[in-house]
Amino acid sequence: MGTRRLWIAFLVASAAAVALVALLLLPGERAVVIPEDGELVQARAARDEVRFAVAPVLSPESTFDSYRILSGWLARELDQPVRLVVRRTYEQINDLLAGGHVDFAIVCSGAFVEAVHEGVELDPMLIPIHPNGPVYYSLIVARADSEWTDFAHVAGAGRLAFADPLSLTGHHYPVALARQEGLDVPRMLGEVVYTYSHHDSIYAVLDGIADAAAVDSHVFEYELHHKPEVVPLLRVVHRSPPFGIQPVVSAPHVGEELERRFQQALVGIGDTYEERRLLAELGIGGFTAPPPDLWDRAMETYLLAVEEGS
Repeated sequence: MGTRRLWIAFLVASAAAVALVALLLLPGERAVVIPEDGELVQARAARDEVRFAVAPVLSPESTFDSYRILSGWLARELDQPVRLVVRRTYEQINDLLAGGHVDFAIVCSGAFVEAVHEGVELDPMLIPIHPNGPVYYSLIVARADSEWTDFAHVAGAGRLAFADPLSLTGHHYPVALARQEGLDVPRMLGEVVYTYSHHDSIYAVLDGIADAAAVDSHVFEYELHHKPEVVPLLRVVHRSPPFGIQPVVSAPHVGEELERRFQQALVGIGDTYEERRLLAELGIGGFTAPPPDLWDRAMETYLLAVEEGS
């Protein structure tokens, strides 16, 4: 019996080692290994599940790949199960929050201000720490070899790719800008292609599906950094004023104790090498409390974009 137990232990250890090597050898070293203890997993399973949603700012596949690791880390820190929830649209994430189907989410600023405007009591607990500060921009990008030289030009005659109907940078801002410049908003919207990710909006331009795209500056920078070959192929024809970065929010039903523990876990991330690798995968430096009035401009832009007559 003793020999058999040793043999079983050897097989289990070998399987774990193979799985670990496989994770570490994934392309681009994307995997950050979160060690698990069998007894810890079993104990955690008996506790209530925390549901954590993420809006598909990148493609849904990339979003899931990046944030599933964060969810595993949160499960360990909270000592309870954490389920990552990803949906195709920002509206679906908002509906999950409003209906109490998820507890926390990272949401687009445009979706956040719309939810607040509609009376959903979301608490913007934290924001990601980004190298460029707590702001981002809407960029109108076109192919470098195209005839499109400014926003009015492309909005007046071309085809635009928008990320999502609730996206601040990929919908609300260009619609508000078109109103301010007296452009034909119904005509522009009639030509819009919705891609449901900023990543896909960029490639709609590169593939000739759209003449220009309104995209999140952070996603644009991410693409240029990871795929420098696209740099000479694209040109920024317009840049918005700064907007408050996307918040981490808690849903109205979440109790104070769970919110406090979730917030503390995210604020505390980054002390170890493992955690710093995880943050690097996410392209951020950690999480912190938002400054006051961070989303005022986003709300003003949203209200202008949804004026009657659109």
